[in-house]
Amino acid sequence: SFPRERIAITLLFWTLITFIAIFDAESRPSMRQSFWARTRWLALAVVLLCVGMSVKAHRFDQHFARASKAIDRNDWNQVLRETSKAIDYGIFDPQAYLVRGVAHANLGNFSLALKDNAQTLKYHPNFLNALNNSGLYYNSLQQYQKAQDVLLQAIQIHAKHPDAYANLGISYQGLKQFDRSVEALKTAFELEPNNVAIRAYLGRAYNSQGDSYVRQGNSAKAIESFDNFLNIWQGDAQSRETVEQKRRALETP
Repeated sequence: SFPRERIAITLLFWTLITFIAIFDAESRPSMRQSFWARTRWLALAVVLLCVGMSVKAHRFDQHFARASKAIDRNDWNQVLRETSKAIDYGIFDPQAYLVRGVAHANLGNFSLALKDNAQTLKYHPNFLNALNNSGLYYNSLQQYQKAQDVLLQAIQIHAKHPDAYANLGISYQGLKQFDRSVEALKTAFELEPNNVAIRAYLGRAYNSQGDSYVRQGNSAKAIESFDNFLNIWQGDAQSRETVEQKRRALETP
């Protein structure tokens, strides 16, 4: 993504050193003093550019560090303010857009979260966390097909990313593709078996799959799905009781 990202201060510094080494009139007596007099202003301009960029980079880092501390406190309004101030000084790290997108999402504004995520992906098109977050935000906006597309891209990059599979399972559920939803969430659960949220999503997917089989008149498959729900569900007792009732109704002659 060079040069849209941070141009390292060291690059400018060594450019200046190289310039001086080449055109230093004292080390190269044959060089005309008039030429050195002209080029020294260019050297001064490079120094000033280095100083200016260093100041801006320092201010960026200050605000980004404050945003990181605010994340630890779950103070998303503060995260939003600090990342916005950091970005005003320049895109010294495109993850500032990613973090600001997370702040927007936690404040319920998924459209703005997607815009910031898109900015991150302009710099790093294969940034896995940004792709996964885009899928999450599209799901939240019920744009399930777009979520599916971006999450499959994330999985193509990293085939063992549990969050991407979990979000993909939610996308499939939104698209009424219940078998695919179960498979994606089973993969996520296999990759991260202690994740309580993924376990809950998989349980709900089994329940939705069972209801789908009931509508199709396939009682045997529906019972199997409901049994899978009961085996994995660790959530509220009311949901368990509801599924047990549906299962008993299928066994009633």
